[in-house]
Amino acid sequence: MLDILLIITFVILFVKFFSWLFTPSYRSGYGSWPSSTSVTVTLPHPEKTNPYRFYKYIEVTPYITLKEVRKELRRQNILLKPEYEKALNDKIRRHVFHNPYTFDEYFHCEFDIIGIRFLQCSPDKLSAFRIDLCYLKDDKIADLDDFDFIPPYPYNHKRKYLEIMDEYYFTPQNIYASEFEDIWKWYDELGKSLNQNLVAVWDDEIFTLRELLRYHEITDYHIRYIRVREIARAHNMPDKLGPLLRHVEADFGPDRKKSILAAILAFSIREMGVDLEQHVHILEPEKDLFSDLPTEEKKTS
Repeated sequence: MLDILLIITFVILFVKFFSWLFTPSYRSGYGSWPSSTSVTVTLPHPEKTNPYRFYKYIEVTPYITLKEVRKELRRQNILLKPEYEKALNDKIRRHVFHNPYTFDEYFHCEFDIIGIRFLQCSPDKLSAFRIDLCYLKDDKIADLDDFDFIPPYPYNHKRKYLEIMDEYYFTPQNIYASEFEDIWKWYDELGKSLNQNLVAVWDDEIFTLRELLRYHEITDYHIRYIRVREIARAHNMPDKLGPLLRHVEADFGPDRKKSILAAILAFSIREMGVDLEQHVHILEPEKDLFSDLPTEEKKTS
């Protein structure tokens, strides 16, 4: 598994609140803002990643951050492809850049494995408010993505959820984001891709997906999935993340998100000769989709 992430650390002098707020991967506690800040940025490796993902990085990263990335790339004598250099300079100069590719047209929503995980504000699965996805194609990380959505009432009014939103998102518009059914319908990265490819989860994340689909009365799904921990146990491998990573000698790069770990562990276990197809489960609508849900848990129209 190729490591296709590049970690760059640089120093920004006299950081303003705006740049601090929108710089990925940097977060400190409340209080005064430092005049000199070390910022770590993870970007797709320009020599190893695909064009869609690199252009996507340019599109979504604030230009003020890209200016520092460009300085650091030059300092380290890292050369970009001419087309990447042009995209980087265009974003810095014009403050806007549009990825010339769409997800569907570039990948055709065809992947080897898609790893997923959810972030929740409580043990209740319906309290999930984000899904992280890792797409593997041709033995590489093809893309990473995440989607925020507002959990149903009462979870979207509970203190823990509001504290999480305040800590990581700051703005009210992020708190009142789309509902899960909207992103399922609107984004090929989610509904279409999960229906067409093998999905890998570490353990019980699939049940969070099931409860979200049930609650929102979504019926257009037939998802083939594997549970990595279950496979590890079946083949007498360690069933804890750390020991299993060492056992399979997985190259997961600098990011330990469970969506990435699930995908790369599944890939690594397959490379060891395990037939993943023997461990596939199916998630699909039941005849009476809501028969086992209490009335108060069913979505109200």
